Amino acid sequence: MPQTNQETIESILKEIANMKKIMKGKNKIDLENDLTLERAVSMTLSLIGEKAGKLTPTFKKQHPEIEWRKIIALRNRIVHNYEDLDFDIIYDIVSKKLPALAKQLKML
Repeated sequence: MPQTNQETIESILKEIANMKKIMKGKNKIDLENDLTLERAVSMTLSLIGEKAGKLTPTFKKQHPEIEWRKIIALRNRIVHNYEDLDFDIIYDIVSKKLPALAKQLKML
């Protein structure tokens, strides 16, 4: 049974909370040097993008302040072009953009 938009948003927020736990006490150097951490971060970002893609088009249009296309595009990049990921960018997303996204989603 498909999730409602609200359930999907709650699921995305759960993944963001998971990311916070994964990255607790970690920095960019840890991300670059720890394959397990790299994979955990990539998988979690991929899950967030997958869930964002399941939101209805109407819902996404009602909330243009959120960069849905970029979130989904990141998922596609991770899944289809993993070898070319720039972990400077990934770290920036994890450390800055995900906390901001969580704040936006909580307001919905």
